[in-house]
Amino acid sequence: MTDDDDIGEMLRDSAASFIQARFDPHSLRGEIDGVRAIDRALWSEMAKLGWLAVLLPEAMGGLGASLRAANILAEIFGRAAFQQPFVAAAVIPSTLLAQCQGAAASKIATELLSGETVVTLAWQSAADDFDPRFDGAELGSGGLSGAKRFVPAVEEEGRLIVSATRNGEPVLVAVDAAAPAVRISRHRSTLIGLADVEFHGVTEFVVLAEGKAARTALSRAIEAGRVALAAQASGLLAGALDRTIAHVSQRVQFDKPIGSFQSVQHRCVDQHIALQIASASVANAASCYDSDPELAETLAAISSAKARACDAALAAGTLGVQLHGAMGFTEEAEIGHYLRAAMASAAWLGSSPAHRRRFISHRAPRESVHG
Repeated sequence: MTDDDDIGEMLRDSAASFIQARFDPHSLRGEIDGVRAIDRALWSEMAKLGWLAVLLPEAMGGLGASLRAANILAEIFGRAAFQQPFVAAAVIPSTLLAQCQGAAASKIATELLSGETVVTLAWQSAADDFDPRFDGAELGSGGLSGAKRFVPAVEEEGRLIVSATRNGEPVLVAVDAAAPAVRISRHRSTLIGLADVEFHGVTEFVVLAEGKAARTALSRAIEAGRVALAAQASGLLAGALDRTIAHVSQRVQFDKPIGSFQSVQHRCVDQHIALQIASASVANAASCYDSDPELAETLAAISSAKARACDAALAAGTLGVQLHGAMGFTEEAEIGHYLRAAMASAAWLGSSPAHRRRFISHRAPRESVHG
């Protein structure tokens, strides 16, 4: 067993125990029409358990584990519909900071792993942005100006890592979310709490990376986030299926559980098969990323996993709501939280059609059967 395997087993055991002891699914009720906020008490406990530091290198105080280890946590969180922004505020910024050099990056990494400061990435400037982008914000003599859209897990006392340009070249800068020149407009009711952020001449900032280093750091962070999000979606699929099977085993119609009807059994089996395929696809993507995150084959594997897992989670959530009957649409029924979480996961970091297009363009050409 490798060190990474040991870390993975410890993470699995600690996460399962934590979810059972500290997370109440009923806490999700009443948030459909509200703005989702991070539970700072839970976030602080996650930091103490070392989960926020999984992907940070040991030189920055982290565990230096692989993406496969982080996926273990993401899958368990998805299975419980545990809606704290592990992917947005741990996986993505940790991966980015690991690619940066200097005291500024190390300081922010320390803030992240402590759990006292929520660090998140602002990179999109339009709704259909798919590839890593640096447009939308510019660093000039008057400071940082521009706007970013769909920024996840923004906290008033948090830290924003912003992709921007300076003299036409890419740059990654860190700013305080509470700076007077930062304006935050929050979206209502999403899995991770999204916001649009405007920068009106922010003069207090630190540069984390420039040029090619900035491009590499941003690309690797987004791709790692996509793999972890696919793992979380795979967990959502498993959790939705668990709850659906439990319901159809208890719900009686025509003097027998509806789970005894062959048509219901077949549909549940279809979802079980989809779960096995999605899990295998996610494992392959993580393995490819850990081997070489920049290969075309790796990008194809990541897109395959993201599209497959998110589509399957949506299907499982939809089936669960349908088999629950009218109560499946209510906020009191847990299955609805899984469907809403699956919808948010499918939309964030690239839609399934966008990932299928990238898969087609990046997959390795097949050898001719005629030699």
